[in-house]
Amino acid sequence: MALFIGLVSQPVSAEEFGRVTFSFDGEEKEWFTVIDQSGGRTQASARLSISRLADTITIDAYEEPRFSGGEILNIQLIYSKGIQSVQSQLPEHLRQRIRGLPNNPSGEDEPESIDYAHPTPDIILFTDGMTGPVWDGRGEQIEIQSYDFSGEVGRITAQFSTEFCRAEELYADPDESNCQQISGSIETQVQLPEDG
Repeated sequence: MALFIGLVSQPVSAEEFGRVTFSFDGEEKEWFTVIDQSGGRTQASARLSISRLADTITIDAYEEPRFSGGEILNIQLIYSKGIQSVQSQLPEHLRQRIRGLPNNPSGEDEPESIDYAHPTPDIILFTDGMTGPVWDGRGEQIEIQSYDFSGEVGRITAQFSTEFCRAEELYADPDESNCQQISGSIETQVQLPEDG
């Protein structure tokens, strides 16, 4: 889990980058994605990261339009590239053994581009940065309504829902007797990786 939130312990000046609205615990909430361009470096709480194994859109939404270590809604959209994505790193005899395995039954190479409309979602609500209790999502659903990653800055809009169950800390077993539904929408710009 690639989280920017673990790096932030004090509020950091930033600008609004987008909005995440959601209904939870009997309240309608409108939180913010943010971007900080100070010091010659850009950091956004909505960003696309690319690796050999997966592309991931991470959306960290804050109650105020600034980076902070308090409550944070973390939404990750994960696009696994599968075992074919690392074939070029392997010797030829291993590449031949990989072809035809169940996760790649056709033996074809991976597609040249990823369909960003169909992610594997992960949703967590942090109540006090990464050190406090969390609401851990299960049965997450995300419907991408539109996206564009063709320019210098991307954009995505989506609807999401999940059932949150409270856990005393990240990765702890959730309390099945303390669960609530959440649903909402995302409309934000997305920081894209720099070329090279």
